[in-house]
Amino acid sequence: IVYREPSWYNAAVDADIALHIPEFCDRYGTDTALKVYGVGDHGGGPTRRDIEKLRDMSAWSVFPSIRFGTYAGFFKSLDKIADKLPVVKDELNFIFTGCYTSQSRIKLANRISEAKLNEAEIFSTLSAVFSNGEYPDSRYHKAWEMTLFNHFHDILPGSGVTETREYAMGQFQKILAATNTGISQAVRNIASCVDTAGLIEPENEENRQDSISEGAGVGYGLTGDYGVPQAERGTGKNRILHFFNPSSRDRKETVEVLIWDWPGDAARIQITDADGNAAGHQVLAGGQAGQLQPPGEYWGHKYIRLLVHVKVPAYGYSTYALREKPMASHVSSALPMDWRTERAESFVLENNRIRVLFNKKDMSIVSLTDKANGKEMVDPQNPAGVFRLIEEDDGKGMTAWAVGRYMNITDLNHEVKVTGCHMDKNDLRQWIDYEIGFHRSRLNVSVSLDHDCPGLDFHVECDWQEPCRKGRTIPQLSFYMPLSYSCGTYKYDIPFGITERDSQDMDVPANSWALGLPEEEGIKAVMVATDSKYGFRGVDDSISVALIRSSYDPDPYPEYGIHRFNL
Repeated sequence: IVYREPSWYNAAVDADIALHIPEFCDRYGTDTALKVYGVGDHGGGPTRRDIEKLRDMSAWSVFPSIRFGTYAGFFKSLDKIADKLPVVKDELNFIFTGCYTSQSRIKLANRISEAKLNEAEIFSTLSAVFSNGEYPDSRYHKAWEMTLFNHFHDILPGSGVTETREYAMGQFQKILAATNTGISQAVRNIASCVDTAGLIEPENEENRQDSISEGAGVGYGLTGDYGVPQAERGTGKNRILHFFNPSSRDRKETVEVLIWDWPGDAARIQITDADGNAAGHQVLAGGQAGQLQPPGEYWGHKYIRLLVHVKVPAYGYSTYALREKPMASHVSSALPMDWRTERAESFVLENNRIRVLFNKKDMSIVSLTDKANGKEMVDPQNPAGVFRLIEEDDGKGMTAWAVGRYMNITDLNHEVKVTGCHMDKNDLRQWIDYEIGFHRSRLNVSVSLDHDCPGLDFHVECDWQEPCRKGRTIPQLSFYMPLSYSCGTYKYDIPFGITERDSQDMDVPANSWALGLPEEEGIKAVMVATDSKYGFRGVDDSISVALIRSSYDPDPYPEYGIHRFNL
């Protein structure tokens, strides 16, 4: 049994507190109602004036009897009508739509903190149970306290002052330190117990003497993807790679790894699993002379970015070996492309699951085809996969709490500069990189498609410099995906479940994704999933995600700076 305060939770004590009581008692068949009062949010301390007023009103002859009591006492009085109370089996209501997006850094910190704690607990448990490792209970307990503290109703929703954001992000750093340390210690402990004898051949001293890889890359990438330290403990040309899976499902997918200070020829890399079976791989950067891209460099160390297609069991690991293939006695290569021949330019990402055609002018998606049945999933007349700048009316006030009426919508995919692409559908990964400049802001977008993957990945870096105009507009960055089919309803993931909602021209909350559910039977659906966003809008056969909003109260400048997120 729950009780919802009929009036505003900050209501003062005055005569009108009794006005709703007759209707309330008549509706539910009870003779007792509850009033929460006090100075401060959600019922604070009672003042002397409150107490004196209540004592005075309790003597009014035409008034209900007023007495001081407790929550426990009120709910005990409801026991006698418990069987007659209505049962709510669905969502209650949406409130404060701006809070699904405001202060996007806090949203990102929350998502990552929850996920990292889950991973840390899983790997530390496995390490403790199977490898005699340590389970840092007190460290994780404290990290959970910090994460849950930031669930407070004016921190996670982004409706706090500047100092609130700074404090929350400081807590986030401590949570990352605790979880990444725990994950690193756990997986290294498990890896130390894995028998890798026979997977790779021991190298002679001549092959090892030039290796400088041990200890390289300790801090690499930690600020970009919040990952664990990526140090390399292998040496020479023969390396062991362990892949860990913290999810409850077996996984088969393409994973990117860094190989530090590898002295071999990147064109002759060979990857095999523990049974000696070849695994698909792709060099993204690295190699000797003749390679398209040189090795990356980081503080005196060089690295190769390598894609590997791996299979890893649920809550488990898989071991792979990297070595250099012997030099072939006869080397043949395909004839190079004749650069003196002009070809029609097109931008297509295609694998065995989907084919995606991009408009070469603005990089919008003009076709997304399900290759299993040839079904077109987007409307070719309505550009999909685009970024939009929305100007909201701030007339509602409380801009951190409320998304305003859309006044102007500008398609940002109109001044696009393509900065790079790789569209070989035989490779593990294909991609198109482009830039969008608008006002004082800039988007760097990399759209990629992996082998055997049914979805596109949008990796976005946004330098957001859009100011609000108090009394006029709130700028919002949005991602927009119109669909080719009619959506009867939309599905969203919510805590511990999935809910289905009707089309609504307003932001609604979801943990990470929205899906347009086709009215017609047998049609696959399009889902838009995110790594750090919570505000979605399913309406008019389309899905959009609110990415950044420049609200101005209570924090006047919540979003300026660099943002990174994935769709």
